[in-house]
Amino acid sequence: MGERTPSSLTGNHTFDILVSTALALRITISMAIATMCSAQAIFEIRYQRQNLTNLLNPRFMTLQGLIFFNLFRLLYAVFQFKTNSDATGSICDYLGMTALFFEMCAWGMIGSYCK
Repeated sequence: MGERTPSSLTGNHTFDILVSTALALRITISMAIATMCSAQAIFEIRYQRQNLTNLLNPRFMTLQGLIFFNLFRLLYAVFQFKTNSDATGSICDYLGMTALFFEMCAWGMIGSYCK
């Protein structure tokens, strides 16, 4: 396998196509999940306003965590395509850490369902 260069993700043309396909799938799936969670969050807002209850409940906060996690993973994949760098201190590194933060927030809210 060849050296990784700024113009190549892996240094091998075949693996570059494979990695590009995987990143494109990640972008597509992340966009779909964020869209579905956003629609569900809108329904949750409407339901909570209709019943005049508190909007800050575990279900809504879980949806927010899932939305932001997928948006930051989407940005991570886009910037990795653009910059071809996931080294420590790069924009991809910070986007990945932020996505992890929102994933942990979502899991924390899921844990608060258990009583």
